[in-house]
Amino acid sequence: MKVFLIGASGSIGWPLFQFLKKKKVITGTYHKNHKPGLIKFSLGVKKSENNLINKISNQDVVILMSAETNVSWVHANPKKSFNINYTYTIKFIRKLIQRNVRIVYFSSAEVFNGKKGYYNERSIPNPVNVYGKTKFKVENFLKKTKYKNYQIIRTGRNVNMSDEYRCMIKDTYLRLLNDDAKMAKDNLFTITHMNDFNIAMLKLIDSKSKNKIFHVCSDDVLSRVEFADLIKKNSKYKYKMQYRTVKFKDIDYNEPRACKNNLTCDITNKFLKIKFKNAKSIIKEKVKILDKIKNVK
Repeated sequence: MKVFLIGASGSIGWPLFQFLKKKKVITGTYHKNHKPGLIKFSLGVKKSENNLINKISNQDVVILMSAETNVSWVHANPKKSFNINYTYTIKFIRKLIQRNVRIVYFSSAEVFNGKKGYYNERSIPNPVNVYGKTKFKVENFLKKTKYKNYQIIRTGRNVNMSDEYRCMIKDTYLRLLNDDAKMAKDNLFTITHMNDFNIAMLKLIDSKSKNKIFHVCSDDVLSRVEFADLIKKNSKYKYKMQYRTVKFKDIDYNEPRACKNNLTCDITNKFLKIKFKNAKSIIKEKVKILDKIKNVK
């Protein structure tokens, strides 16, 4: 069995690729963000897709992570993002189905509307923004096919301990150093250490579970205010950080966002048995790294 990681140069894909290459025979792809050891792949380009498809057998696993994930960019570029995140994706999935390979599709917590929170693997999606809607459309496409050899992965906010990529901790850390920071006390979410996510994905690849939907994330829930306070508490620049407490509805977004999009993973953990690091330790580890970076002072 070989693993093909489509979209291996992103903030989640790259550390996952580096982890899996020590455990599996793996091929990773990039589109624009070249990384050593990855091969060029362009979703929606027939020649590029066929070259990759010809390397894949029915014994292999294909993890589909390639997507435009910046929610604001997706909203501002609906046609381009729809083609990448839905049209090209399902056309490629059809080719994979013809090869009879195992498909692991990387979806998002954004498929939920965020009104209730605490969504488990059986909760019914109802996305409110463009990004979530395209992810949900792909989920529905997979569910409606007669094909059985697939899984859908949803996760929360993953934290990479490299400073190479954006993450929720870094974004909030920098915002707290500005004068106009706002933190919504009713905004709930989870954060997951990248190492825990990688271990869970390895277990999922080796799993023979017939479940179709997996929530690969910590279920240690934080509000945005609690999150900001933990960042401040652990930073040596805490006295330069400040924010104003608001409600989620008071924050201006260009389109609707999910207020409470925290996932629970009880069903998934019955199979994967992962002990996730708690949010406090993740924040402490990341803030220590950020405090060492001169350009954030």
